[in-house]
Parts: sequence; structure tokens; C-alpha cells
Amino acid sequence: ISAVSQIIRKEHTGKTAVVVSAMSGVTDKLLGLVELAKNRDEGLTAALEAVKQIHLNTIKELIPPQNRSSLVAAVQADFNDIEDILRGVCLIREAASRTRDYISGLGEVWSAQFLNAKLQSEGLSSEWIDARKILVVSPAQPTPNIIWDESLKRLNQIIESNSDKDWFVITG
Repeated sequence: ISAVSQIIRKEHTGKTAVVVSAMSGVTDKLLGLVELAKNRDEGLTAALEAVKQIHLNTIKELIPPQNRSSLVAAVQADFNDIEDILRGVCLIREAASRTRDYISGLGEVWSAQFLNAKLQSEGLSSEWIDARKILVVSPAQPTPNIIWDESLKRLNQIIESNSDKDWFVITG
């Protein structure tokens, strides 16, 4: 994340969008948590804590102490939600695709929040955007169809409401 911050600051000026994905291996770890829950594996609690610590430690490494509190609170709230969801998965021994999608998508959300916080701590005017709030889709197989007109309208509304921002960090 620090390297990405350096690269984009050197190579771009003006309004810039940066699309991020989860940190290396995180999506697989999050999906692994779902599998552990489905199997009622005793290692679930330790595995969940390990993924949480990766993210809390990343915050400590990247973000100055005075800029951490809201980010730590957001990540902690997400992990509380994951724990609740996984408790349900344990009970029914099944995880719907929406459950898997939600949990696995959080890695991108955290990366976007972390890069945004890093840029802000370096004095850059930035905002993170959750692509799930922009993209409008209709169900289709094997993947959903994006409704581009409505999605573009939502994106433009977010950009207009953040016209003072030069950087937009968007989930992948």
C-alpha cells in the first residue's frame, strides 16, 4: 500500500481514480473462514483472529497514530459482523453465495480504506468509494450484467458530491 501510494503520487496529478483489490492472499483467507465455519472446525476462532491481526497490524504500519481510530473502529466492526455471520454458517453448516461474496469482498473494502487513509495522512485530498454502492446489476449466468446508465449516474453523483477531492480509491 505504501508502494502504491508512492507510485500514484509520482505519476498522476489532478483527478485520479485508483482501483484496488484485497491484499495478497486475503480473499483466500476470508473464503477459508467460511469453509472452516461450514465444517465447524475448531481452528475457526484462531484463523479469524489471525486475519483480523493482519489488518490491524497493517493499519499500525501505514497510518500515523492520530489518523487510526476511525479506521480501526471500521475494521473491528467488520470483523464483528464476520463473526456473527460465521456463527450462522456454523449453525446451518451452509453458506449461500451472497454470504461468501460479502465476506470475500471485505478484503477490497479494507484495502481501499487503507490506501485512502494513507493518502490522507500524506496530505492528499482523497475519498474511498465502495463499488458495490455504484454498480447496478441484473442477475444473469454466469455473471451478473451491469446496468451501465444507472451505474454511471451513481458514480457521477459521488464524484460531484466530492468535487473537492483529487483522488478516488475504489474497490475492485
